[in-house]
Amino acid sequence: MISFQTREKWMPELLNGHGKCCFNMFRMTQRTFSQLCMDFESKYGLLPS
Repeated sequence: MISFQTREKWMPELLNGHGKCCFNMFRMTQRTFSQLCMDFESKYGLLPS
């Protein structure tokens, strides 16, 4: 990952790229991170950015 990437490019790269990148960044699998985001949106009303 290149440090000057914008958030709009960085997140899809983490979530759709190699699973190890997501795990190294968030200490959870891509599937778990995606589910956590969906839970925050549906249960707590947070908006995706």
